[in-house]
Amino acid sequence: MAQNDAMHDDDLAKSGEALIEFIKSSKAESALRGARENLQEFFDHHIKTKKTTTELLNDKICFVYLQKELERLRDTEQEIQTLQQEVDEDTTEVIPSAIYVAQLYFKVTKIKLEVDTEPHILRGVHYGADVAAPINIDTSTRSPCEISDDLWSLVNTEW
Repeated sequence: MAQNDAMHDDDLAKSGEALIEFIKSSKAESALRGARENLQEFFDHHIKTKKTTTELLNDKICFVYLQKELERLRDTEQEIQTLQQEVDEDTTEVIPSAIYVAQLYFKVTKIKLEVDTEPHILRGVHYGADVAAPINIDTSTRSPCEISDDLWSLVNTEW
């Protein structure tokens, strides 16, 4: 039996060595080490997320400020919408009346003024009986009365 036990011990030792060689060749140790590193990275990320969440929850002053800022922006948006609605209403009322006045002015004076000019330039055309005369007046150098007199001097007063 002693010989049988020695044989079993020898077989057991050989099996153990074979198992160790198999584990080394299968790279189980490196896979285990990689899994351990991944677990550590996950744990570190968890700790960082927990810290950030805690800071955000504890920083109520910032939250209150952001809430007030959001409310202010909503109020501003409402004001802008109200102003846009007023502009739309004014546009639908004022522009047709302005067009009517411009058409009436042209029928009486035969003067057609350009609207896309520099702010201090009055430009247009007077369609007289014989010839069309260009109008180009620098309003920054003349008084409103002088400009009015010049324009009315172009209009035929004979009926």
